[in-house]
Amino acid sequence: MSDDVMVRPVRTYLEGSDLVSPETAPYPVSRARAEELRGNGLVTIEEPEAAPEPVEPAPEPPAEPAAPTPSGRRRRAP
Repeated sequence: MSDDVMVRPVRTYLEGSDLVSPETAPYPVSRARAEELRGNGLVTIEEPEAAPEPVEPAPEPPAEPAAPTPSGRRRRAP
């Protein structure tokens, strides 16, 4: 599991040599840096998207009854 989390800027600030603003897309930072930025009111931490619940396949229709097996006897013609 990665220690990076996604943050969304809510104010304009310098991140290294980059100017980050609310129009900037969310970007990954370490958990410690995310807490520091959030503590200063600069970002919100993005919750990871929940994985979609698996869709169960539709049940198969019941199999058609097998044809009757011949008993091996022939009927005599009347």
